[in-house]
Amino acid sequence: MAVFRSCKCLRLYGIGLALIAALAAVLFLLCDRVNGDGLRGVSPDAQPKYKPTAGRFGCLDGSADIPWTSVNDDYCDCLDGSDEPGTSACDQGKFYCENRLHKPKTISSSRVNDGVCDCCDGSDEYIGLVSCENTCAEEGRAAREEAERLHRIQTEGFSKRLELIKEAAVLKKAKYEREVKLQAEFEEFKIRFEKLERAKEEAEEPEKEAKKLYEQTWQEKVQQQAERAKRWLFDLLDKDKDAVVTPQEAQERSEFDEDEDGQVTVEELTPKFDRDDSSTLELEEHHLTFAQFVEHVYEKIRVLFDHLEDAIKPLTEEDQPEYDEATKELISVADAARDAFNEAKKKKQEIEQELETIRKNLKLNFGHDDEFLPFLDQCVEYEDREYVYKMCMFDRVTQEPKNGGRATNLGVWAGWEDQDELSAAIFSNGEKCWNGPQRSTKVLFGCGTETRATEAAEPNRYGVSWWWWWWWCELVVVGGESAANQQAALSNAAQQQTVLGSCQLPRLSDVLLPANFLSHATCPVSVLQGGDSRAVSPPAPSITSRRIVAVTHIGAGHTVASSLSFTPRSRIHA
Repeated sequence: MAVFRSCKCLRLYGIGLALIAALAAVLFLLCDRVNGDGLRGVSPDAQPKYKPTAGRFGCLDGSADIPWTSVNDDYCDCLDGSDEPGTSACDQGKFYCENRLHKPKTISSSRVNDGVCDCCDGSDEYIGLVSCENTCAEEGRAAREEAERLHRIQTEGFSKRLELIKEAAVLKKAKYEREVKLQAEFEEFKIRFEKLERAKEEAEEPEKEAKKLYEQTWQEKVQQQAERAKRWLFDLLDKDKDAVVTPQEAQERSEFDEDEDGQVTVEELTPKFDRDDSSTLELEEHHLTFAQFVEHVYEKIRVLFDHLEDAIKPLTEEDQPEYDEATKELISVADAARDAFNEAKKKKQEIEQELETIRKNLKLNFGHDDEFLPFLDQCVEYEDREYVYKMCMFDRVTQEPKNGGRATNLGVWAGWEDQDELSAAIFSNGEKCWNGPQRSTKVLFGCGTETRATEAAEPNRYGVSWWWWWWWCELVVVGGESAANQQAALSNAAQQQTVLGSCQLPRLSDVLLPANFLSHATCPVSVLQGGDSRAVSPPAPSITSRRIVAVTHIGAGHTVASSLSFTPRSRIHA
C-alpha cells in the first residue's frame, strides 16, 4: 500500500512538473512577445505597425499574413524577419533597446539572448541566460551632462542671437534711412555739381586761349634763337667769309684740339665733319654750306663753343619767362573754378560710392532675421604656429606669415553654400596657387556663446577650410502627433507661445530651460530624460497624450532636441 501511494505520488508529481513546464512555456512565449510598453524589440515609433487585425499580422514587407500568435514565437515566418523583433529567430531582424535614462539603440536580432549584455538596460537578455545589470543611468550621466552643457551654450547662444537680431533691426533701419538721406543729398548736390562744371568750362576757355598764345610766342622765340645760334657758329668757323666752312678753317679753332697738343689734326676733325659716317673726309665734305653745316655738323660741335662769352645758345625751359599779368589772372580764375569742381566731384563720388555700398550690402543675405548683419565690416583673426588668418565677414579671407611677409588673399566673399541654412560661407577667387587653381576658403558656422575662430585646416594645397563659431542658435517648435497640432505650434511660435488644446506652453525662450518651463506650464508636464516619463501634476481629462519637441538648430543642420511630454497621469506607464 505504501508502494502504491509512492507510485501514485510520483505520478501526481510528474503530472505537476509537466503542467509547470507547460505553464512556463506559455509564460515564456507571453514574456517573449510583450514588455511593459508594447511588443518586445519594437521601437515606440514602430509599435503602431504591430497591432493585430482580426487576430492576424501582416509581414511588413507583405511576404505573408500570419496568426498574431506567430509574432515573437521564436520562428521566422516573414522574409524580412519583421515577425520576430524580440527574438533571435531571424538573421535579418533588428531588436530595439529602450535604454531609459540613456540613448535608445537598435541591435541585430542575432545578439538577443546570446549571453552577452548589449543593451545597457539588459532588455536583450530577458530569458535569464545571464544577469544584466542596468547601467543606463550611469552611462547616460556623461551624455546628459554633455547635453546640459550644450543646452546651456545653446540657451546663451540663442539669447545672444536675439540680441543680434535686435541690433540688426536697428542697423538695417539706419542703413535704409541713410540711403534715403544720401539719395536726397545726391539729387541736390547733382545740381550744384553741374553748375560748377559749367563754371569750370567757362573759366578754362579764355585761360586756354591765353596759354595757347603764350606758347606760340615762346616757340617763335625759341626757333628764332636757334637759327641765330646756328648762324653765329657757322660765321665763327667761316673765317674767310666765303659762305662755306672747310676743315682747314676748323683746324684754326682750338676747341677741336681734343688731345690738347696745340694742333688740330684731320683725325680729330673727321668724326665731327664726316657726313656719311665713312670715318674719312671725302673731297666734297671739305666744303660745307650753311644748310649742310646745320644738317650734319652743328649738333655735334655746338657744345664745344658754349664757353665763349659771345656765344649764342638755344633757349631752354629755364629761359622761359613767366606768364603776363593778364594771363596769370585768367589762370587764377580757372584754378579756383577747377578746385571747386574737383572738390564737388570728390564729394559726389563719395556719395555715389556710399550709396553703392549700402545698396550692395542691403542685397546680401544676412540670415532669416538679419542676424549676421552686425558682423558686416568686422574682422576676426585666428593664429596657428605659422600664420595669422583673418576673416572679414562678407569681404575676404587672408593668410599672413607670422615671421613677416605680405598677406595672401585666400578668397573674396562669394556667398552662402546654402542660402537657407547659412551654415557655411564660401570665399573664392583668391590668389592663384603656383601651378594650380585660385585659392578658396570655406567657413563653417556653429552655435556658441562668443564670436571666435576655433580651427583652420588646409585639406589640400589649393584651399583652406575654416571653422568659425558664431552666436547662431535658432529655436523651432514642432507640434506633436497631428498636422493640426503641428500647424498650431508653428503658427503660434511666431507669437512666442504654443497652445495644444487646453495645454499652454510658456514663451519659447523659457522652453529652452526645463526648470522655467515646469514653473510656467499650465498643464500636466513631464520631462523626458532618456525616455523616462513621470507625471508631475494632477491629470487633466480634457487633454490627450501629446509630445512637443523643442529643437535647437546648430550650424549645418545638426540638432539637439529637448523632448517635453504633455500627458494625463492615467496615460503614463509606470
